Amino acid sequence: MTKQHIYNTLVSLTAEIKTTDVGLKLFEAAKSDGQKVKEASESFMAEHPELYQKMCSFATDYNKIIEESETGNDAEIFGLEKDEENGIFIFDLNVIDASSYFALTFLTGIDDSYFFKLEVDDDEDITDHSTYLDGIEAVSGSSNLADFLGCAFFNEEELECLKEHGFEYSNTCDLLADVFAGKLREYVG
Repeated sequence: MTKQHIYNTLVSLTAEIKTTDVGLKLFEAAKSDGQKVKEASESFMAEHPELYQKMCSFATDYNKIIEESETGNDAEIFGLEKDEENGIFIFDLNVIDASSYFALTFLTGIDDSYFFKLEVDDDEDITDHSTYLDGIEAVSGSSNLADFLGCAFFNEEELECLKEHGFEYSNTCDLLADVFAGKLREYVG
């Protein structure tokens, strides 16, 4: 899968996901509790099995690229500047809906940090995913979620890391609800 193909698939998938409003439904559910997040997730999977299967297939293919890449560069498609020759694009909220992108990564377990090109500036590593984070804050209404996504993930490794810091979760649904409630500010701050 080329970077152009990854980008095109991502644009297509997020457009299709947007029609279901699952990202917004996950955000609304997270304002209540983890059980509501689980119900919203399961409802989406039951109502849209073909789309969910496409999402999972994309995640499997993308994760395979990450595993096979020595540096992860083969999976990077978003950067600070557009460079189509090298398969780097700008994360544009007019093209990729933030809530749909979140739903894709949350429901499939994609480690989305690999999507964003790591830049080195004055010996400092910079990943510019601020446009995405601004979009998340705008559509979710949660600066807590944007702050969490700026430095953490919704995956098994993160659950283990949180456990080491005194935050124990058995699933990402409960974690999402607590992120919305602001219970992990200490962790992201």
